This record gives sequence, structure tokens and C-alpha cells, in this order.
Amino acid sequence: MKPLVLPALLLALAATARSAAGQSAIDTSLTGPVATVQAQLVEGKLAYARWAKIEDVSADVQRAYGHANWATLWSTAGQVTTAAEQTVRLLGQVDSLGLDPADFDAALLDSLRAQLAAGPASEALLAQFEATLSVSTARLLRALRFGRARQPKAYPKLTRPSADDYDIGAGVYAVSRTADPLPVFDQASPQWAPYRTLLAALPALDRVASDSLLQPGAAVLATRRTAPFHAAPRLRSILGTLGFPTDSAPAATADTLIDASLAKSIRAFQKSAKVPLTGLFDAPTRDKLRAAIRQRQRDTRLTLERWRWLPRRPDGRAIVVNIPEYRLHVYDQVNGPQRPSFSMKVVVGRAAEDRYTPMFVEDMEHVIFSPFWEVPQTIAADEIVPKARKDSTYLARNRYVLVRGYANNAPQVSPDSTTLARVGKSVRVRQLPGDYNSLGRVKFMLPNDLNIYLHDTNEKGFFRRETRALSHGCVRVSEPQRLAEWVLKGDTAWSLDRMKKAMKAEQPELVRLSEHIPVLLVYHTAAVDDAGVVRSFKDVYEYDEELEQLLSRGFGSPR
Repeated sequence: MKPLVLPALLLALAATARSAAGQSAIDTSLTGPVATVQAQLVEGKLAYARWAKIEDVSADVQRAYGHANWATLWSTAGQVTTAAEQTVRLLGQVDSLGLDPADFDAALLDSLRAQLAAGPASEALLAQFEATLSVSTARLLRALRFGRARQPKAYPKLTRPSADDYDIGAGVYAVSRTADPLPVFDQASPQWAPYRTLLAALPALDRVASDSLLQPGAAVLATRRTAPFHAAPRLRSILGTLGFPTDSAPAATADTLIDASLAKSIRAFQKSAKVPLTGLFDAPTRDKLRAAIRQRQRDTRLTLERWRWLPRRPDGRAIVVNIPEYRLHVYDQVNGPQRPSFSMKVVVGRAAEDRYTPMFVEDMEHVIFSPFWEVPQTIAADEIVPKARKDSTYLARNRYVLVRGYANNAPQVSPDSTTLARVGKSVRVRQLPGDYNSLGRVKFMLPNDLNIYLHDTNEKGFFRRETRALSHGCVRVSEPQRLAEWVLKGDTAWSLDRMKKAMKAEQPELVRLSEHIPVLLVYHTAAVDDAGVVRSFKDVYEYDEELEQLLSRGFGSPR
């Protein structure tokens, strides 16, 4: 699915967004409901809203009314417009976007809408409806476009989207002037394929979570295989949602027992949840199922929030590295509902403060076959120099040399005690290409001031581990040749045979990419797998609790 095209009205408004300055003082010539609305916007407060301070969107909403020459946006002659009706309905359904309708005053707006429909409407009621709906619309557009929170600890170098990238005021005005606001909200949302796929999976999670079968007081248990169990179809559905499908299912009318197939799925879940393998739907199994569903709901909502922080990019090729998943996903088309073309295991930074893999978005600009490893100063000083002082053969055995300068032909210096003392100053440690090289036979460069990149590795055994937070911060890929083939796809100068020779060379060879490829290093504790199942991943860097706290603070602060 291509990104939705904005209505022509919104495009025109966005082109002149910055020239439509927000009001900074009360306009005493205004009368009726909009006079009250403007006074509240200038004051920056809606006393009756859940999040009463509205400095976060007051300027946006003032611009929206400026586009309308300070006429009402949501009513005509005291009657609620179709756009208002549809927007109120949509705000009541934002849980399907991983958001809380209460944060957008959905219940209040629905009550006000009903009162206005009963008529006749007072000026005060119209003003309350106008202000609340305008603020809530602006907040939803802002949440979808830029996210609700900022988490510098997790994304210290993530470039914040520019306000010039999308004008919220123009968006509010566009919503108020269409009978179907959904395309405007959809266009404000991320178009990234993994975001769209995860968003589509959320309603099924929510439906399962609300099933009475999982509630603590539910008396529907199966403690004997031969006892009737009429909830069998629902249990099959719950297990399937969690990735434990049954091999077969009886006809609906006959599905009243825990048969062998269902018992097998129950035991598979029980094994993963570390409860007794009874093959029955007992209380411990029910409680673990409920906890698993709730965990995936939580992780999904936090992940959707983090996707909204990322800068928008055009459709085309992209690489997504999800750190908690320890996986790299390759996309031929990264916008829409597409699945990855292929995926592979990765090793990421250790869960220690100075070894985390940081999260950011940069373009891959070149590839280096048979690279040198220019050892970072901290690793050289902390790890390599002490070993070289204890063992005079350590450097040669591991193909390390000491050099001055960064050029490929930088002069080598003798590894004596004097030059070892100069490491980190005028002398650097370099590892030559070869099977011992820590970067393996190829590295994929995305220039950034953190010196983070993707690369092969000589420690292949790490990929057999389930937990792979083991590196100094860079990302090690399990299938470097396959990734290199995909990166250089379409470059006729690079045949597979030439690529293999370059990966065995004794000197580095740099290949500049004619088409730069976005690389997203992300921290997402939920994702949809190839079978369409939402998976949760361990919060290896312990970022999720902080994000929950940030989101609980609600709206109201300038951004």
C-alpha cells in the first residue's frame, strides 16, 4: 500500500503553514463561540479536559482557526458537522492505534455531541465542543506524526522530526473540512511496513485479552481430559494468537473436549511458560495465558509509540535492525504492509552502559570488503594493550599492527613498550584483513559520529546463542555475503564471483553505493513474525519502564 496522498486542501495549507502565524493575544473583535475558544487557547488551558494544560497544541489550533478566518470548525448554525461526528467517533476508537481514548477526551466529546444533537445548543456548549474537539484532533495528529514522548536515554542521537515536516494546524483544518477524516490521520502516521503490520495485529490481541475465559474469576477450567469443555474453540483461538496453533480442529459443533491436538498445543505453551505440563486448561495455565497476552499488548503499544518517533522516509529499500529481537530485516519496499525480503540473526551491544548499541537512522553509503579493523581507543587501551604487554606474541598472532595515521598505507611502527605507551595518542591499533579480523570479511558503513556500523565477524559461535547482546556496540550480521549481494544488487560491476574474491583479499576495497540505503537501528520489544504472530522480546536494555512513565504524564508540555 502506497502512503495515502493528502487532500489537495491540506497540501495547499501545508505549503504556507509557517506564514499563518498563531494568535498571541485576544482578538476583541471576535464574538460567539470562537471568542471563548480563542481566549482559552491564548490562556493555554481547558479546565474540563483530562489534560488541562494545552500549551503543547495551542499554537497549532490557533493556526487552524486562522485558516478558517476564526469561524467555527465543527458546527454550522449550531449544528454539528459530519466531519465533527466522524472525528468524535474516530477518537473513541484510538485504542486500535495503541492509544488511550481517555487521553483525547473521547467520552466527553461524545457526551457534548449528544447534547448538541438534542438542541437547541447554547453558546457555551458550542464553545466547549469546539475547543475540546480542536485540541483533541491536534493532539492525535501530533501523537501520530511525532509520537507522544521523548526518551533521550534510548535514542540519544535520534534526529527529532522537524515541525516544518508536517503542519498540525493545517491538519486540524483539513480534518474539519472533510466527511472522512481517516485519510488525514492515516497520512500523519508512519508508513513503515513493520509499523503497519504490527498495527494491524493489535485488534486481535485486544479481542483475546478481553475473553472472559482468561479472567481471574472465570470458573471455566478443564481439570480432566474426558470432562466436557465447551470453551475449546476459544482456547484454540487464544493459543493460536500466541503462536501455539493446533494441528487440527474438530467441527465447531463437536469441539467440546480437550482432544490430543489441543492438549499438545497446551503443553507447548505450558513448557514455554514454565508451568506443569498437564495438557489441561487449569488455573496456572489460564493465569500464564492472561499474563502473556497482556505483555504482548503492552509491548505492542510501546513499540508503536517508538515507531512514531522515526523520521519519515520515501518508499524503497531499507534495513531494519531490531535490537531486542537480535534480528536484521531487509525490505525491498519499506512503506506499506510488505513483509521483509529476508531476515538474519545479529549480535548487538552488551547490556552495559558503555556498550549499548544506540538507536538512530542513517544511510548506508559504502561497503568495505576485507576491511581493516581500526580499533577504537577505549578497546585498544582497556583490552589489547594490557594483553600485548603480558604476551609479546599477542599482536602478531591476532594480526594487530601499530600505525600512525588513518590511511590504508599508514606507516607501521614497532610494537615496543614505548609505542604501546603512545596508543590512543599518536599511535593506533589496527587489525589486518583475514580470518582473525574482528570485522570479518565485510563491513557496511553508515557514517555517524558514534562510529557504529554493520559488519561480519570471526566469532560465528555467537549466533548460536539465544541472547546475543555481546558486542562492543556495533552490529554483527550472521549472513554477510547475502547482505552484501542485496546491497549491491543492480550494480553490474559486482558479480558474485568478484564479491567473493574481494572478501578474501589482503587489502581493503571500498565500494561506494550509487543508491544510499536507510538503516534503522531500533529498540522494539514487539514485532509480527512471518506467521503473523505478535512476538514479545526481552527488554534487554530495560528501557520500557521509563517509557511507560513518560507516557503516563499525559499531554500538556510544550514540545
